[in-house]
Amino acid sequence: MLQNAFKALILAIFFLEPTNALTHKQIRTIKLCYKVGSKYGLGNTLAGICWVESQGGKYLLNQTTEDYGIAGINIKTALAYLKEPDTYWNRIKVASKLVRDDRLVLKIAIHELIKWRKKKKIWFEYVSAYNRGWVGSYEYARKVSKAIKFLKRKGVIK
Repeated sequence: MLQNAFKALILAIFFLEPTNALTHKQIRTIKLCYKVGSKYGLGNTLAGICWVESQGGKYLLNQTTEDYGIAGINIKTALAYLKEPDTYWNRIKVASKLVRDDRLVLKIAIHELIKWRKKKKIWFEYVSAYNRGWVGSYEYARKVSKAIKFLKRKGVIK
């Protein structure tokens, strides 16, 4: 009997969402993303992006793709936004800023989302473009959509 209960517990843990329990820091970060995005009609979208990109601030760097911060800002996008030349030292300096400064990351993310929203109009298309530019990635937009549903279910966003 005890063995079966133990097996059931192990199976339940294995099949539960790995992100089932959000930390206070993750909740604060997602709420910040929601608040900042809401000013532009992008609250849920930015919160979903921050979940997909960093799980609410848990993972702030992806050196493979060179995306940094809570909203996964690509280094080339950040350099262009900050009008910095693309040099080795500027990449290090800006990547460091993106990891430390959530407000800067959100500012750039909003700028990018608004830019793509003007060009694409449809939510799936501009969220897709946020991730991969003109080529887009519908898979990415689906992930953001699922993240929004997850965050709503958890009561973190409306």
